[in-house]
Amino acid sequence: NLIISNFQRSDSGWYKARVFEECGAFRFTDSFKVTFGEVVRVQDQLPRDTSIIENSDVQYKVFATGVNLKYQWYRGNTPLTNGADYSGVDDSVLTVIDARTQDIGFYRCLVTGDCGPGIFSPISLLEVEIRPNIIKQPADSFKSC
Repeated sequence: NLIISNFQRSDSGWYKARVFEECGAFRFTDSFKVTFGEVVRVQDQLPRDTSIIENSDVQYKVFATGVNLKYQWYRGNTPLTNGADYSGVDDSVLTVIDARTQDIGFYRCLVTGDCGPGIFSPISLLEVEIRPNIIKQPADSFKSC
């Protein structure tokens, strides 16, 4: 086992280990790379809760730290895919395009990286209000005294 105490980013690099055998003989292992990794941390997701009029776009942004971050956005427990309804499902910024009432729900992002388990962002609620529909225009009226 190789143990590097108080490992720092500057300790990243290529190493060889010296393996001792019987009678004091030793040999070197093949080279191996050791890198410093940061555990994924999700700091916030904005906006938290949003209410918009239907057929509007809305964006959610997750703020995270770590190494080689990867993103996957969800509505409820369903992973989203890029298409007519969503863009950026694998990025830090998700856009809900031309939102409709079927887009109502809780949105969150799973952030993964090189170190540690993935972490979900806080949940954001999207509410979509139906656009008013005028079915009859009011008539002009004028009264004289």
